[in-house]
Amino acid sequence: KMAAGRARAVNLVHQPWHIPRLPIALCGLAAVRSLSSERIIVPRSKIDASFSRSSGPGGQNVNKVNTKVELRFNVAEADWLPQEVRARLADEQKARMTKSGELIVTSSETRTQKGNMDLAMEKLQRMVDDASV
Repeated sequence: KMAAGRARAVNLVHQPWHIPRLPIALCGLAAVRSLSSERIIVPRSKIDASFSRSSGPGGQNVNKVNTKVELRFNVAEADWLPQEVRARLADEQKARMTKSGELIVTSSETRTQKGNMDLAMEKLQRMVDDASV
């Protein structure tokens, strides 16, 4: 039993809504983001999304529902990104860029469109964050 007045420790490992933001250096990445800079938030309205059938988890659901998400946007025309971030993003993500300058991010890890959309947006946000250093 716990003594009266003592705070109880709470295990937050399995509560995804309580994931603290760690400095990039602690995440094993080479760059460290400046704490004084404003974070650029990726606007969903500026990103083209399409869905297709996924080869991921889901059993027979995979054959019926389009859950894989593919996000696309033209980096050079992204007026919501500063020019130096656009250049750095294009350089850092060469393998994900099309010849026409579109950045493609995909996700098929979950069984739902919403889950995959959220994961793909998180990936894209991390890429923008890394390019904003």
